Amino acid sequence: MKLKSKRSINLPMLLSIFVVAAGISGCSTAPPEIDRTGEAQRLQAAQSARQIFDKAHGDWNSVSPEDKEAFTKMAGSELKAKASWAGMKEGPGAAAEIMRKGG
Repeated sequence: MKLKSKRSINLPMLLSIFVVAAGISGCSTAPPEIDRTGEAQRLQAAQSARQIFDKAHGDWNSVSPEDKEAFTKMAGSELKAKASWAGMKEGPGAAAEIMRKGG
């Protein structure tokens, strides 16, 4: 014996319900907010680090103590400063190697 369903699926109605539910649940096409202040600070730090690097012609030994202190502060630690310097001088592989070795 075959049972017949009294209800059939109304595809346009189902699609409308899905669209409304997606809108209510918070789906949005608006791009996420970007922290422009943090972005500007990171850009300034990167430019300052590059100026120190260029002034020393890539030679860490010729960086003044004040610039070494500033560079290290920007990097966050002495290890990260060395890795950043190596990355600017020799590429990201050199920076990764310093971080991997720990100094």
